[in-house]
Amino acid sequence: MALRHNNKLLTYLRAICLRPGMYAGSPEHFNIFHLFIFILGYEEALHEAGQPSQIKEFEDWLNARNPQWHGLTSWWGSNILSDCNGDVRMALNQIMSLLDQFIGEKV
Repeated sequence: MALRHNNKLLTYLRAICLRPGMYAGSPEHFNIFHLFIFILGYEEALHEAGQPSQIKEFEDWLNARNPQWHGLTSWWGSNILSDCNGDVRMALNQIMSLLDQFIGEKV
């Protein structure tokens, strides 16, 4: 399946990663799980509207690039945060980089 050019979820995720304080009141209060909750809500709204997932292809791409995550029950954002030694800002930068790589490959 080709990535839709109008994948708003990925655009929103990048915006949240770029300026997390706008979405959590301040950067210090932002937690990586804010992204998780946002994705869940967005995907649920798509499902309720009968629309396809906008995150599945990105998640499949991430899992293919990170075979060490196979079999883990944790969310990919938690895995990235762990790889960044718990540094939320570093994890958000890594997520933005991965989003850019994914979009560059798929569009």
